[in-house]
Amino acid sequence: INDTKLTNLSKVNADVAWIKNHARISSSRDTTPGASNRIPAAVKIPTGVLVLYSERISPYDGDTQGARLMQRFITIDTEYKVTAISASQEVRRPSVDTGLTKHPMLCRAASGNLVLIYDERETTSTNYRQYIMTSTDNGVTWSVPIEIPQNTLANGQSCVVGSTGTMVVLESGRIVCPMYTTNSIWMMYSDDN
Repeated sequence: INDTKLTNLSKVNADVAWIKNHARISSSRDTTPGASNRIPAAVKIPTGVLVLYSERISPYDGDTQGARLMQRFITIDTEYKVTAISASQEVRRPSVDTGLTKHPMLCRAASGNLVLIYDERETTSTNYRQYIMTSTDNGVTWSVPIEIPQNTLANGQSCVVGSTGTMVVLESGRIVCPMYTTNSIWMMYSDDN
């Protein structure tokens, strides 16, 4: 959308325009298989908003077992009305259905590319690992995931990117992503997009 209102919003560090009418994307109250969706991340794209979220892999609960990363494109007109919501598209899933791929964190880097960081683990007895993917076409396609090295200062505790959904891009271009462990808060950052 080449709209002055959206451009001005991005100048005040807002990634997503307020939407006047609310269209349902999904509901965690749904009981149909795979319908438990949670922990969204969103970023403004030229046609509206890209939303990534964690979706339960049936028959698991999607929290402690069985979650994959999904996305939807939400088209918004110049009056900020939702005009279309795309079908769900799988972005990433764990190698086994009991594994977890969740906690998407999303931003637009100074380069213009989208940056996605997420957590993944195979079993409840393994620590989360963080991965990064980028998109040069506003989420239509994503790069191959690259594992981010573990934080050696965490003393073996599982670091998690959590559930804020948004990373911060500073004026310098530095990308800052919050993380936490059981009793610590961390920030990971990048100065090279």
